[in-house]
Amino acid sequence: MAKKTAKKTAKPTLAQRIAQNKKDAERAKNIISRNGQKLFKEAVKEIFKEFKNLEKFQWNQYTPNWNDGDPCDFGLYTDSLAINDECGKDYDEIESTWNLEHLHKLLSDKENEKKRILKEIKEKAGNSWEVESLKRDLKSIKNREPKEVEGKFKIKKTITYVLENIDESVFERMFGEGTVTVTRDGITVEECEHD
Repeated sequence: MAKKTAKKTAKPTLAQRIAQNKKDAERAKNIISRNGQKLFKEAVKEIFKEFKNLEKFQWNQYTPNWNDGDPCDFGLYTDSLAINDECGKDYDEIESTWNLEHLHKLLSDKENEKKRILKEIKEKAGNSWEVESLKRDLKSIKNREPKEVEGKFKIKKTITYVLENIDESVFERMFGEGTVTVTRDGITVEECEHD
């Protein structure tokens, strides 16, 4: 009987293992990117299907030029999220999700909030910045209905959830830096100014 000899394979060199690791990492990034892009497109369809009055939404994404000594990393800035151009039209005071949450809180008990704000304006008469802020709050709640704001709040919350829970690298690969505008008909990216 003839003995079978096992064929020895040479152990890959360090350089070969590093090169393979680099290929594996790129393959993994491509898989994450493909899956994330598909997921984002599905989410956009669902968002427009659920919110019939939504025409478009947009946000800024970029790598800051300066970050007080910390590393400058690419990011999505959902605080700049705009719904149906609301930042430039009837909803000037709702420039961010925080402002919308604040307005939602103010409207939940409209009458008591009006009284509280008027009382605070009298108390802080010497501080013009605080008084102006309170006057904006008062103006915000005067002609608003909670249901109207709740609708916008729900839209913003849904879109923010999608943007914050898909890996940022997906958006960087898809759109690069700029202001991303999503409509029912497609997506555009324009240059945006940032720090």
